[in-house]
Amino acid sequence: MQRGAALARADPKELVTQRGPAEAAAKQSEDREPTASKAEAPKASEAEALKTAKAEVSEAAEAEAPKTSEAEMLEAGAGLEKELSKAAEASVAVQAVLENEIREHDALQSVARSVCEALEVGGGQSGSSLESCLTMLCDHVHERLREVLHNGVKHALAIVSSHYAGIDLEAISDGYVMAEDDEEKADEELTKLVEAAEAPSATLAKLFEDEVVPPPAPADDTSNPEV
Repeated sequence: MQRGAALARADPKELVTQRGPAEAAAKQSEDREPTASKAEAPKASEAEALKTAKAEVSEAAEAEAPKTSEAEMLEAGAGLEKELSKAAEASVAVQAVLENEIREHDALQSVARSVCEALEVGGGQSGSSLESCLTMLCDHVHERLREVLHNGVKHALAIVSSHYAGIDLEAISDGYVMAEDDEEKADEELTKLVEAAEAPSATLAKLFEDEVVPPPAPADDTSNPEV
């Protein structure tokens, strides 16, 4: 109340004088605000433009990346398909070779077992491996050849003794009697002796073929279809 009375009593000129500085300050403040806004406007516009440019570049990169990746995947897939095709062809070839080797192995094993059975060798058993059959067969053949040699020499000495009574078989068992001082002459003489004995030895050997050589296996008669 007192303040209002004081204002009422105040001189109108003083009121105008007091309002002047306040209004001037307010007007100055209003003038500064547009200036600040104008200064900040270019900065905001530049930031938005930079942000937009970055977004566009990112979108372009994302759009291009799948294309490049897809092309690389297609190329890699084509190369892999070629490699798989080559591997499949090689596998078929190896399989064919392996099957052929298996057939040959089975055929050889069957023949080896048949021979072992014919010669009464232990390797002819069904559970014997091919290596076992061949080993036993080789041992058997070696032993048979040894027996044949000894038996042939024994019969030859016996025949000579039957023709020449009192012949010294111990001296004959020492081998050929040749000139020791001339090796070349000894070889020539041995060759002549062997040649002279070739025909008589063949005739003599036939006398013992039945004892030494087994009879040939009978051939299968395929002429009769009912057999």
